[in-house]
Formats: sequence, C-alpha cells, structure tokens
Amino acid sequence: MKLTDKCKVDFEKWSIKNYGLEYDVINLLKDSMKYGVYVDYFDSVGIVISIGFYKGVGNVKPYYQWDIEDIFSEDIETRKETRKEAIEKANEIRNKTLIIEQIKKPNTNIL
Repeated sequence: MKLTDKCKVDFEKWSIKNYGLEYDVINLLKDSMKYGVYVDYFDSVGIVISIGFYKGVGNVKPYYQWDIEDIFSEDIETRKETRKEAIEKANEIRNKTLIIEQIKKPNTNIL
C-alpha cells in the first residue's frame, strides 16, 4: 500500500505538518495503521473512502466493496485487499486532481 507521484509529495507535506513524520517513516507502519493515516489525509483533501461489508445470502459469499466519489469496486473477498485497492484508487484520483490544479496555474512546470 503505497502512494505515488504528486500524491506522495503532497501527502508527505501533510504528514510532516500533522504528524511530524516523513512518508518513509509512515510507510514502515503495518498496512492497517497506514490505512488509517492515509484515510485521514484523503479526508483532508476531500476524497472520502467508504468500505462496506455485505453478508452473503444463500449461495452468495460475503464480500467487501469500496466507494470513492460514487465509484464502486467489484466484490472483494478480504478487508485487507479492499483497503489496498481503495488507497490505490484514491491515490489515482488525487494525482489527477493535482495535475489539473497545476495546469490551471499559470507559469508552472507540470513535469
């Protein structure tokens, strides 16, 4: 469970300000703990991650799903995998948002 590109840079600024910790230190945490910190970051930038558990009925096995900005995942077997996929999707959304914000600013380098 890792952040990439502009999202990673933005997260590190946020985590230093809020926790006094750099990305590499937070990345040493167990995934369940890292997930909580990442969710706090994404909440702070308006990307809300929801995870739901759905009991199976009859022949349908129980499953998890994530929801971010009305984008829903496929059915996923474990909470751990659901969290990982949700963070990856939130990272993708944040990177796109940061690129768009940078394009809108005059005289900035987007590379």
